[in-house]
Amino acid sequence: MRPGDTASKRSRITMSQSLGRYSKRSKHSSKVMITIDDLPDLVFFDILLRLPLKSATQCKCVSKHWFALISSHYFLSRFLSLQYDNQKSLPSTLIFWDTENQTKIFSISKLSMFKKGRFSLNFLPRYQSAAHEKQLAFRPVVVGSCNDLVLCCATTYSQRDYYICNPYTKQWVVLPPVPHCRLQVRVGFICEPYYYRNPREENNTSYNIHLNVDYRYAIVRILEPVELRSNVFSFELLVQIFSSETGKWTELVVLSPRRYCFDHLVNNPGLVYKGMLYWSSKCDGYMIGLDPFFNNTTKSNISNFNNTTNISNTNDHRQCHVIDFPNGEPGSISVSRGGCLRMHRVSEVEVARFRDEYVASVWEMKDDGEHNVDGGRAGKWCLISTISLDRIGSENPLITEWSPLIRRRAWGLAFDPNDDDILYLELYDLYEKSDHHIVTCNIRTKTLKVAKTTSIRGVIGVIPFTVPWLPTPVPRLEYNNHKDMHAVHFSNCWWCTGRRERGARFE
Repeated sequence: MRPGDTASKRSRITMSQSLGRYSKRSKHSSKVMITIDDLPDLVFFDILLRLPLKSATQCKCVSKHWFALISSHYFLSRFLSLQYDNQKSLPSTLIFWDTENQTKIFSISKLSMFKKGRFSLNFLPRYQSAAHEKQLAFRPVVVGSCNDLVLCCATTYSQRDYYICNPYTKQWVVLPPVPHCRLQVRVGFICEPYYYRNPREENNTSYNIHLNVDYRYAIVRILEPVELRSNVFSFELLVQIFSSETGKWTELVVLSPRRYCFDHLVNNPGLVYKGMLYWSSKCDGYMIGLDPFFNNTTKSNISNFNNTTNISNTNDHRQCHVIDFPNGEPGSISVSRGGCLRMHRVSEVEVARFRDEYVASVWEMKDDGEHNVDGGRAGKWCLISTISLDRIGSENPLITEWSPLIRRRAWGLAFDPNDDDILYLELYDLYEKSDHHIVTCNIRTKTLKVAKTTSIRGVIGVIPFTVPWLPTPVPRLEYNNHKDMHAVHFSNCWWCTGRRERGARFE
């Protein structure tokens, strides 16, 4: 681009049309000056659709006409349809953090937004103020994720202030504070996709991608019991839910079909699976599921904390349900690339007399409709792979040196969101404060490969993160008519460049 060029100059196209192209009179041909704005919108769309989304979005600043065209639902639907037609896969990754120092967040993805393995929340206000005051312990922590949105909290304990943010676009919004704080909570975050494909439209040539502008989302908090003693079993779950449909926090007591212990629930973000949020028990060999939208109704008692009024005029609501793990043994849960619920565990198994081996087993939930669990969910666990970690091969000779770590501490983290055969394992010495090793275990070829070595000192937490073809805009909140308090904020957001610069001068 030459200095002095303006948007209007760049949009001009000079076309020389010669009446006698091969005649001697070609030097007298007439010149017709045409601007790109003279092109039909459909032709202009076809040009922009060939650009990367980020480049096309930045073109919003050229003129008001360009802004209107690129912001239209028609353009966005055409863009998404083109991605489906090209069968491009969504870039996905896993985000890891230290559960003892949750400000240490990293990723091993090769995506450009994770340069040098870093995953930063430095665009959030609490992060900036903490960095200014050099208070690293008070930086926001990740407590949940769904698609490309991340739920953060200002503190690890006594959580009160939450943010919904999009690390890709650097948008963020502050949620209303929770009505009551507890020292410990189990948190889950779920939201509907920003766009979807209508399965009823069978014509493959039609643009059947629809934007879900008013997508629903919810934050669920399971609170620790009021009792000051640990390992308390109860049939009641103390729950707080913030729903986009109500715009406020609701406090509920949800009855569980069997006794559960809050202290036994793993302190990981709730797993999103088929519109539900799941938490696994680290001691009791089952997981509990909750539908935050109460889409399906069954008879159960759900009341407010004060037990004076119901949340509606009827008691017909969906209750939480329990799914037992295979053999009643504890394990970790995750969702495969194909969208199946999986459970994996590393345990000591007797393979011969006086001989034990550490074995990683992988189970998958099959919705065959023949097996019922508490709450009415149908499904069956099927064993799909077993790997002896003592005898497994390795592409890296260093893992041979780490073999004692398998007997000291080996833990399954999650499946690779891009490859159903890859299971991430965490290896570290339980008795010595050594480095943690994240390795990939291929359950098909039964091989190990080093992914990352980190100096963190706590157990590694993990959440999935997806970069969709079209970034999900952070929702706008209106709470008690104070729109400015919970407006969407931007921090060098390329996706919202046109939105922020609407007041700029267009040529």
